[in-house]
Amino acid sequence: MSNYLKSEWYRIFHTKTIYILGTSLASLAFLTNLLLSLAAKPGFPYATLSYSLSNLVASPMLFVLAGALISLLFYENAKKSKSIKNSIAFGIRREDIFLGQCLITTLVSSLVMLITLAVYLTSAYFLLAHTGPVTVQHLVTEVPATFFIAVASVISMTYCLYIFDRMIMALGAWFLFWNIIPQAIYSISLGFKLPWLHRLAMYLPANFFSSGNMPVNMSQSSPIWATWPGMLKCLVVGIIATILFSLVGISTVRKKDI
Repeated sequence: MSNYLKSEWYRIFHTKTIYILGTSLASLAFLTNLLLSLAAKPGFPYATLSYSLSNLVASPMLFVLAGALISLLFYENAKKSKSIKNSIAFGIRREDIFLGQCLITTLVSSLVMLITLAVYLTSAYFLLAHTGPVTVQHLVTEVPATFFIAVASVISMTYCLYIFDRMIMALGAWFLFWNIIPQAIYSISLGFKLPWLHRLAMYLPANFFSSGNMPVNMSQSSPIWATWPGMLKCLVVGIIATILFSLVGISTVRKKDI
């Protein structure tokens, strides 16, 4: 497996894709705060550190989506290009290929996101006024709170790419699991007044990260990870989801013809 990891790491960092992605995201992060700074004038409430950070603090599912899209970006054509079949022909086990792709995508995603966040936070800190309820701590602690959930997202997208031959089907299946089903369970629990189902729904990231349950705006900031029970909930849900998707993925790729 170590040889496969080295070859994938070499492949990704010897293509233009990773550098275009990293540069684009970092540039977008800087330009966002620069435009807010240039627009600053009396009566304009958005040229503040708090408002800038709230765009990320209020949307933790962006990290979940980013992990899935990066997995899609690097491995969408793996089956079509027959690189997986070639790896199997060289004696690499299917489950090692699956886990290797998940691990490489997680490492690359983490690197890209950390660089982007560093640019975003630094530019916001130096360009914008330091007022408002959202703090740097809220953004910094968002990273560990969302990390394992984002890893589970990476693994689930990698799994979907193995199951479905078409990219749109893989993306649709991922979106169904991470967004539509959780929201449907939440709506049903409220509509039929089922407390037990509502408790279950509130352990799904799309629900406990939603703006209705986690108010972050211009007047207040109460992210779920701001308290120890909330942070623990994020970590435990993320770790369990990571383990479950890994086990399901390994079991599936052992049986499925590539």
